[in-house]
Amino acid sequence: MNEDEPKHPRTHRWFKPPEGMPKRSEADDAVPVIRASVPSGTRAEAGQLQEDIRAALEGWPIVVLRVVGRVAGPSLKVGKQPARWLRKDLVGIVDAVLCTCRGERCVEDRCTANRLLGRHGKTGRADGEAWAPFVIRAADTASGSIDRGGRISYELVLAGAATREVGRLIEAFSQENQPYEYHPVRWQTIQALTIGADGDLRWKKVEPDAATSPLISIGELGEPKLRPKRLMMTFRTATPVARQGERGTPSDDLALVLDRMTRSLGAWMGRTGHRGPRLPVDDILRAATGSTVSADHRRTLQVPDALLASPGAREFRPVERQESDGTTALTGSITWTGDFAGLAPLLRAVSYLGMGPGRQHGLGQVSFR
Repeated sequence: MNEDEPKHPRTHRWFKPPEGMPKRSEADDAVPVIRASVPSGTRAEAGQLQEDIRAALEGWPIVVLRVVGRVAGPSLKVGKQPARWLRKDLVGIVDAVLCTCRGERCVEDRCTANRLLGRHGKTGRADGEAWAPFVIRAADTASGSIDRGGRISYELVLAGAATREVGRLIEAFSQENQPYEYHPVRWQTIQALTIGADGDLRWKKVEPDAATSPLISIGELGEPKLRPKRLMMTFRTATPVARQGERGTPSDDLALVLDRMTRSLGAWMGRTGHRGPRLPVDDILRAATGSTVSADHRRTLQVPDALLASPGAREFRPVERQESDGTTALTGSITWTGDFAGLAPLLRAVSYLGMGPGRQHGLGQVSFR
């Protein structure tokens, strides 16, 4: 080596900035933190907050179904995210039997498939409205290879116009002459969550010729039993917390997840025609004041944007989108200490309906204790 040459390691590429270029600071390399602002004001009493949330959710009708079947053909391979396969199967069955729309997309308001699933593409891919009228709950669904005769089940929550089409949905599931590419699983039993005469929740089998839809109000569902001063939240499936165009690392503030809960529930209430009072969003966010993190076992990941906000428009016109790594989501669990007595009705709704967009793909399933 010539003694005049700089003695830099050959494994590095050295770069000399042009004259006048500003130097980078540590702030330039810092990852932004996703937060939610808490409005100023006095924190509401827990009892009043409970009543205000209950009033907003009272009378919001949904149908909760448990669908059980067995693999009819050769062994079935279900990925680590079974809800994606289940949605494709559901869309394939409903469109094959109930869709009357012409073309590759189901968009007509009078179409039964549209009322059940919202506007969507018939391909089974992630092409549908962000706030479709159904939620797939598949955190407990088996994944991997399921042998012939193996059992598979999941839960389906319907809201809005979809609740009036439950009978037609069960008829579609009961069709025996469907090709295996649409129906590799024979869905043998469909049960609905109902309220018994004693006021207890129980599953009851629903027949295809059911005269009435098995509606149940959010207000009739049991509220989670929370510990007095401790709240553990588990993101059982990937739960988006970043808003559109928002990038960064989610903060561990309780206010962030409460903000995302109220936004997603409010959007779904509007889309499904619920006419109750608005959620007391400001008071809900103020309820996070004073809470502290005692254990944080969350993990962040990126969810493909296609699973969150596909257009679903009547006249679908694909547009070029900016390249994106996806939307920031959470899995794992986090525990806070504080006073959470007023939040039980909100957490009850989220435990059944999930939070954030993408719930038709099984995202946003959360549990509390």
